[in-house]
This record gives sequence, structure tokens and C-alpha cells, in this order.
Amino acid sequence: MHSHAKSTSVFAALMACAAWPALADVTPEDVWQNWQDASAAMGQTVVAGSVARDGDTLKIEAITLASAANSVTAEGSIEQILMEDQGDGTVLVTMSPDYPLKMRLPAMEAGKPEVELNILVTQTDFQMIASGDADAISYDMTAPTITVKLDRIAGTAAQEANLTLDATITDIAGTYATRKTDAGLQADSDITASGMALAVVGAQPADQSEFRATAAMTGLALKSSGALLGAALAAGADPQIMAAMENSSDITTQTTEFTLEMVESNGTTTANGTLGQGQVTAKTAGGVMDFFATQSSAALTVNTPSVPVPDMAITLDKFAIALTAPIAASEAALPFAFSIELANLSLSDVLWTLFDPSAALPRDPINLLIDSEGTTKLNAVPPDPSAAQMMPADLETLNLKALRLSMAGAELLGAGTSTFTPDPSGIPSPNAKLDFTLTGANGLMDKLVASGLIAPEMLTFPRMMLAMVASPMTDGSDGYTSTIEIQDKAVSANGQVLYQLP
Repeated sequence: MHSHAKSTSVFAALMACAAWPALADVTPEDVWQNWQDASAAMGQTVVAGSVARDGDTLKIEAITLASAANSVTAEGSIEQILMEDQGDGTVLVTMSPDYPLKMRLPAMEAGKPEVELNILVTQTDFQMIASGDADAISYDMTAPTITVKLDRIAGTAAQEANLTLDATITDIAGTYATRKTDAGLQADSDITASGMALAVVGAQPADQSEFRATAAMTGLALKSSGALLGAALAAGADPQIMAAMENSSDITTQTTEFTLEMVESNGTTTANGTLGQGQVTAKTAGGVMDFFATQSSAALTVNTPSVPVPDMAITLDKFAIALTAPIAASEAALPFAFSIELANLSLSDVLWTLFDPSAALPRDPINLLIDSEGTTKLNAVPPDPSAAQMMPADLETLNLKALRLSMAGAELLGAGTSTFTPDPSGIPSPNAKLDFTLTGANGLMDKLVASGLIAPEMLTFPRMMLAMVASPMTDGSDGYTSTIEIQDKAVSANGQVLYQLP
């Protein structure tokens, strides 16, 4: 998927401007100029060996593309691009099918050479129809297949492992557009592909091991919108640019199947899995970044010669992670948030039997939820490196909206709020109140002893700590409640001071 994204970004960075009004005309020269403008905005350079008109067609030949960012450089070449005026105000764009790409990455270890990759992108019958005007051009693009092949890798252990990679993306279609605004070029895309197949193969002759991995994805979709700021960001994360930056992206997949196989002298380890719908979204606005990723219906089955149990399986109904964080220094505090969720993580009976053969433990699914939010203020980096060091951010509030962990018949619930006030030490002083409820803890500890997983004496300290920080429920059930507070740098549990912060 990464290689496909790289190939798409090369052309996305070259394509120009979006698309209204329908009656406007665009010429091949307009398209070529906007490709160069968009490349410059992305911090890329495009050089053509020759550009010449041949009737209705602008022929661009011997094109080279180059970019550099964060110690990563990329150089590509296209033999020929044809931009044909179709006589109706639109331009048909076709190009040579092969796009060789050379990349250089920093060394993976100190003292090692940099990593060099040779990649060949082949775009079968790839074409675009450009419409609009010189300041706003939209592209309708189609390609039956795009293949990406890693045919050389040097400067890393993967070179010795004879690593190869092949990816094929099928039925690519969609639109890409940019338009000129007061802030520069704005880009929007809406691209789909029916599927992608990936294969990675490696061999290590020294120990006669082999590695193979395959994956097949369906229902790929990519939507994005934002200014082309590659050149500006490469020059440094200017606070004004970061505060004003607005962009968004949304990547979804419908299904994924994958296999992994490792052949070693002691036998073969295999893993097979499936994934349901997945989504990754990101948005930046007002100096704040929002990131969200979710995956549904995951299943994994493993067989390995080191464990004499067949078909060890794990299933998961849902995994989700979300992050909101400021990316620009500001005078006022900005919101941040973090959450993570695991829903119904289940182990197969075969896997449970490995460590609980007597079935002493409840085999309930594991569930986890952590949901928090707060406010913080990023501090500007001092222009003088010798200036006094400061905290990168001033935390003002942090609220635990929800905590839930349930497994093996026990459950922990929690919620609370906290504030932070400036302190001469530079570390904000917290004031907090958090309420917790724990049920089934004693029953779980008893079952751990009964199963033979834990010796009774190993639970002496946990039981003592539980008695110190929590109070038994008044109804006599197997449950505890606890209120943890931090006031005036004193940490207390249920009103009893446990620790004095320095």
C-alpha cells in the first residue's frame, strides 16, 4: 500500500487545479504549466528534456522528477507524456507505462550505509482527461492496473535476505484536482480501487530460512483535501504555516486477507488472518490535528513447530485509536484527546488450554476502553538555542472520561478530572480526583491460584496494596471502590494520605 501511495503521490503532486466552470477551456500548455506549479508547491522538481507541439498534441519527453524531505530522496523518470487537445476544451493525458523510481533512505543503524531502493511502477493504459481552465483543472483518471515492484535493495540486511516485493492495484478510477487560492494551490482527490494484491518473499542463505507474505485487499478508497505545502514544510515547520494549515484525508478498505510463512530448520511457522472494514482518517485545522484509525473483525490463526498445539486462534471484534493534539504554538490552550478501544478480544479454547489446562479461569473476551481529553498549550521553540529550556507544552486539564478493563471475570471501571497549575520547578502541579470500581478481583486471584499459574504467596503484596487504596463494597460482594485524590501535592486514597509529592 505504501508503494501505491508513493506512486499516486508523484502524479498527484504533478496534477493541477480543479474544475469549474464546465464551459471553460484548458490547453495542453495550461496542463503542463500547472503540473510544474504543483510540483514546486510540493517541494519536487520536474525537468523535461524536450517540450514541443505536434499538431494538437504537446509532447514532453525525457522527464525527470526529484524530491527530498527528512533525509529521504527520490528520483523518477518518465520517457514520454502526451497531452492532446481534444477540441472540446479538454485535454487527454497519456504517458509511458513504466516509471522507474530510485529512493535513498537514512542508514538503519549507525555506521551502516544508507538504504537504496530501486522500484519500478508500471501503469497499464493509465490516462487522464483534464478539464477546467488555467487556474482550476480537474482530472478524471482511470487505470486497469498499476503494479509496483521492488527489484533492488541495498545497504541493509534485507539485501542479504534477497527480499522482493510485488504489489498490483486493480481498477483505479477517480478524480484529482487543484485550484489556485490566495494561500497557494489547493488539492482535492477522490480515488478508488477494486483491490490490491501484495507479495513479499525473502530468503536467508546463511541459515537456510525463507520468508513469504501475501495480502489481498478489496474496496480501497482514498479521499483527501488540502493545500500543497510540501516545499514550505520542508523549509521548516513555520508556526504560522502550522497554525493556518487545513487538510484532511480518509482511507478505507473493505476486506483484507493475509498469510505469513516462515521456513526454518526446525519447521515451518504459518499465520493466516482476515480483517473486516478498516479506516484511517486525519484532519488538521486551527492548529490542531485529529487522527482516527479503526479496524473491525480481525482473526488470526497461528501454527508453529515450537508450540505443539495446532490452530492457535485470536479474534477481535474491533480495534480503534484516536488522537487529538495541538501542532502549533498558541497563546490560548488548545484541546487534546486520546482514546483506545479493544472490543471482544477472544482466545480459542486451544490457546486457553496452553496456560489454563484445568479451565479454572473464565474464558470471557477481553475488553479495554480508555477515553481521555484535556487542554494544553504548546510553547514556541526559543530562537536562541542557548536560551533556558522550557517544557514543550503546558498541560492545563486532563480528564479521564472513561476507563474500562474486563477480563477473566474481573472488571475495572474509572473516571475523573484533573487540573494543573504552574509551578516554579517548571513541572505543573496537579490537582485531581479519580473514582474507581473493581469487581471480581478476589475471585480472579483465587482462580489464578487454583489453576496453578500463581503461588498463593505471590498474591500477598497485591492483596495488601488493594486493602490500602480501596474499600470493600458495603453489600458484601466481591468488589471495591476507591477515590484517588491529589491536593496540595498530597496523594490520598479514600481520604488517607499515601504519598507527598516533592
